[in-house]
Amino acid sequence: MHERLISDLLFFGQIAQDGEEGVSQSAAQEGCERFAAAVDRVTGKEGVEVLRALVRSMLSPEDYEVYQCVWGALERFPPDQVVAVVIEEVPFLLGRRPDRAGELLHWIAADDDRDGQHAVLFNRGVEKSAATIRETVQQFVRTQERDGWLRDERGVLLPNIR
Repeated sequence: MHERLISDLLFFGQIAQDGEEGVSQSAAQEGCERFAAAVDRVTGKEGVEVLRALVRSMLSPEDYEVYQCVWGALERFPPDQVVAVVIEEVPFLLGRRPDRAGELLHWIAADDDRDGQHAVLFNRGVEKSAATIRETVQQFVRTQERDGWLRDERGVLLPNIR
């Protein structure tokens, strides 16, 4: 039903990198604009497949701040859906873009505008997740609290794993 949107998110989310051979500056700019336009089409009512595509679309090493539009799109989805998809996708992101996984967890932990509900739901969700996912997420949170995206949010995510 949302195949075109998912396809656009995943394709145009591959942001052309500076100096990439065969990609002109104008083509790179057009790709960024098409990605932002695809993200703008997201209403938050599409369900978890589009939500998963949003998360998986952020794989380029340098995004030139184009991925900033994704955070607003994530806000359009019910918090329980966002958290469930993020928990499921952390292992995928760790294998491809660990920095994006850290950035997503930071977005959940630094939940100032959302009354902390994403962090609470995240903590509950990780507790209920499969053992392999739970252990992967726990280890990553510990690492990020030491010297990564979560160093300023220590203890917000998974406070019971100390």
